[in-house]
Amino acid sequence: DTINIDGIELVDTYTCSSDECKGYNTSTKNNKDVVIYDSTYYLYNPISKVKTEVTGLSNNIYAFIDLMTRSDGTSYALYLTRNDGAGAFYRIDKKVLVTDYLYSSNSTTDKLLEAGYFAGVKELKSNNGVFIIHQNTGEEVYTFNNALYISDYKLDGTYYYYLGGSLFGEKSGAFLTSSFTKIVPDKDVYNYSINSDNTITVKSNNKFEVYDFTGNKIYTSNSYISVLKLLKDYVIVSTDKEVKILDNKGKLITKFFDTKSSYEYHTTLTDSEHSNGSISMIVLDKSISDGVEGRGVEFTYNISTKEIKINKMTTVGGHD
Repeated sequence: DTINIDGIELVDTYTCSSDECKGYNTSTKNNKDVVIYDSTYYLYNPISKVKTEVTGLSNNIYAFIDLMTRSDGTSYALYLTRNDGAGAFYRIDKKVLVTDYLYSSNSTTDKLLEAGYFAGVKELKSNNGVFIIHQNTGEEVYTFNNALYISDYKLDGTYYYYLGGSLFGEKSGAFLTSSFTKIVPDKDVYNYSINSDNTITVKSNNKFEVYDFTGNKIYTSNSYISVLKLLKDYVIVSTDKEVKILDNKGKLITKFFDTKSSYEYHTTLTDSEHSNGSISMIVLDKSISDGVEGRGVEFTYNISTKEIKINKMTTVGGHD
C-alpha cells in the first residue's frame, strides 16, 4: 500500500542488506529509478521492485549522485561527486566513467542529453566555465568562459540554450543555437529583453541592438545619453533634453518628461511594463526633501489610450 504524508506519497520502503546503505536524491523529475548504495551501487525501481547493479564503479561512497534520464524516464547516466567536491560523468549503458573528476557541478539539460552531450561546470578562482562534453568520448567539445550554468529555452516551438553568468537571477549571459553558436555578441554583463516578435533586444550604456534568433542583427539604435531600461517590445532612453519610450526598432512612442537635473533615475526602482497594458517609470526629485510628497514621481503611460498619468509619492524604494 502507499502512504500519503503531507502530500508526499511513500511508494516503497527499501530494506538494506548491508551495514553500509545510502539512498541518493535526484534533480530529475521524470526518472523511474533511484540510486542506492548497498555494499555496491544499484538502480532501484520502487514500483517494479527491480534492482539493477551499476557495474564499473568503485565501492567508494559518493557525497552526491545525480541520476540523468531520457525523456521516457529510462536511466542514462550519473553525475558523481566525491567528498572533495570533484565530479565526473558515468554512462550507465556503457558501464564506464566518461570523464575524470574535473567538474564542480553538473548543468546538463534534457535537450543536451538528447543531443548526446553532458554539461560540466568548473568553478575556478579566476574564471567560471561551462564545458559541453561528448557523451561517448568525454571530450570537451565547447568551452564557455564566465558562465555558471546552461539551461533550455523554448521560443515559438524552437529550443535554444541559455548560458547563464549568474546564479542570482540577473539576466547576464548569452543565448545559443542548438549548434552552440552565440546568437548575440559575448559580453561580460548585459541586459536583454525577449520581444513578442521573436527578437532579442540587447543594451549597452548608450545604444541598443536587436537580433533575431538565428543571430542576425536586424537593428542598431542611435547613440543616447543613456539606455535606461529594456522592456518587452520597448526601450526607455535618455537624451540631452528628455526621457522617452521607443519601440524596439527605435520609433518614438512617447516622451516621459523633459530632462531635469533634480530628477534621478535608479535601476533598482520599479520601472516595468505592467500586465494592464501600461509602462511606468519612477524617479526621485532630489530638489524635494525626503518624506515630502513629490519626492518620488511615477510616470505611467497607457499604451492603448496614449495618456500619461503622474503620481507623486513621499518615499520610493527606500532611496533618500
